[in-house]
Amino acid sequence: MLKLSGAAVLVTLSLCTGALAQTAGGEPVTIGVPTNPPLTMFADGKGQGIIHDLSVAALEKMGYTVVGRDLPFARLYQEIHGAGVDVAISVLKTPERSTQALYSDPIITEYNVMVAKKGAAFALATTDDLPGRKIGTRNGFKYPLLDVRTDLTLDPGGDHLMNVRKLVAGRLDGMIVGSVSGLAQLKENQFGDQIEVLPNSIGKVPLGTALSSKRFTQADLDRFNATVAELRAGPAFAEIVARYNAGDLVKEYPVVPK
Repeated sequence: MLKLSGAAVLVTLSLCTGALAQTAGGEPVTIGVPTNPPLTMFADGKGQGIIHDLSVAALEKMGYTVVGRDLPFARLYQEIHGAGVDVAISVLKTPERSTQALYSDPIITEYNVMVAKKGAAFALATTDDLPGRKIGTRNGFKYPLLDVRTDLTLDPGGDHLMNVRKLVAGRLDGMIVGSVSGLAQLKENQFGDQIEVLPNSIGKVPLGTALSSKRFTQADLDRFNATVAELRAGPAFAEIVARYNAGDLVKEYPVVPK
């Protein structure tokens, strides 16, 4: 029988402990959770939402322990680019941002859909169908296909609820909302039976997850993307979407060509 010296035993235990720590992901990773229900939100002391749950499931499959942190959008990009958090969710990848963190493939795409008052829907094959109409938008948001037009009126409201009240009162012809978060808010506030969603959208916003380049590598990002894709292709994704009553919201909308 082979006998190990005390030093050898210590080395063996150290290697085993190191392997276990690697499997458990070592130190927990901190995930910044902004408020954008049902995609992301921090409630009851923990992160929640479709993008949150899918990202956490992927990170846990990769062997990490995830700790959520409530983080407003106003500080989200600053924190992930400065390594204030290890992971940020519901983020939009741009060429500039991609130099400061590792941005994933899109996890959920929010389409900018047009909503009309019930019974007052109109055609929207291209933006040429919109001249003369008054469309409710949101302060601080850009709509490239609409912003270039001078033959319609864009009315930037404070939020979706302010706009929908104008819409049902007949003071707007239409309003732009996010196909998941915006429509969920209207439905939650009992406006679902007073509106119609037009079948085409005027743009889209691919949302994903960012990993801190100070904590993760490109290989980690590749593995994260592959794990998310695997989860999306299986039953886990449908279960997550159903958890937030969003089965009728997470879908694709054609984007008008101009």
